[in-house]
Amino acid sequence: MNITDKLYTEWAWRTESGVPDINNPKDKRILDRLISELTEEAKPITKDDIVALLSSIENDTEALQHIKKYISNRPNQNGFFEYIKSKNIDDSTLESGDAAQRVFNVLSNNDQLSDYMQYIKKPLNFDQLGSSGNLVSALQDELTADTVQLLINIGGQEGGRGVGKAEIGLASLVGDVKMMKGGKGDLDWNGKYLEVKGTAARLGKRDHSFTGGAKILDTVEELGLDKSRPDKFMPAIQQQAPDRYKEAVGDLKDLLSQVYDSELVNTYITDESSSDSNTLRVALQKVYAGTYAKREGVDHFIFVDTSKNFGSFISLSPEQLINYIGENPKSFSNPINLNNGLAPQVFTGGIK
Repeated sequence: MNITDKLYTEWAWRTESGVPDINNPKDKRILDRLISELTEEAKPITKDDIVALLSSIENDTEALQHIKKYISNRPNQNGFFEYIKSKNIDDSTLESGDAAQRVFNVLSNNDQLSDYMQYIKKPLNFDQLGSSGNLVSALQDELTADTVQLLINIGGQEGGRGVGKAEIGLASLVGDVKMMKGGKGDLDWNGKYLEVKGTAARLGKRDHSFTGGAKILDTVEELGLDKSRPDKFMPAIQQQAPDRYKEAVGDLKDLLSQVYDSELVNTYITDESSSDSNTLRVALQKVYAGTYAKREGVDHFIFVDTSKNFGSFISLSPEQLINYIGENPKSFSNPINLNNGLAPQVFTGGIK
């Protein structure tokens, strides 16, 4: 359909009869108005046009604020999206919603886009955060607490796995960190796999199941003990059936090796560690954390409080995490439970 046909079709649709007549004064007025509309659409918009439009809404504070925000952010828009793309944050990062646009909206809505663009000229690098602290206070001289909190809270789904809180926030706020692209892991820290965990996250999937026999559980049942907590029933076996204790330790290792790394199981689950409830609790937590780090190839962890003490964090290598568990087992997680707690949530009480 050429332009003439389109014009005639629109003219016909607007007339009463549907068959326009140029000799009909009413139909001619409709045609004149239609041509005027098309001519107006083709005219370039001038500054005077915008001023006139603004004058027509001079008492509409909400509309004026929106327009002001758009005009203020417009000069930085292209630069922002170029930078955020370099952080591997784009419309494919989340299954629902455009991650880059969500970051832009936070900064725009808080009138902080220009502050952010100034900040990224010399951003904070990951090692400058230190081993512990608070992300909100670390950036307080650059961005408002509300802006940092909103960025940390951005999350969703990526390719079937969760993009947890703080991942996109850290990628957008820390200079030498970006989203991992084309591989496993949360963040890329100068080529290293940086694992991010928020409050009450898990190390690995929630549901685990044993794939083989469970001889140790038969022993526990024979002795009338609760089968859920190895740190409780192993010391009890040593007390009640010392002649069966060494065999029970071996059976426990066999059971645990169905879920956790067998090398780590053999390292931490010993005759000595299994005889004391507190020692075995810690040993099991170390196996849990160590297995995740080993299987996933984690180079470094950062645990971020996304609840009670928002923004507080601890930053640890896998080896440092093992040491931390030894000193703070109750802060790290609940005890390993064979019924429903083979991958317990971590830092449920927050990070202080």
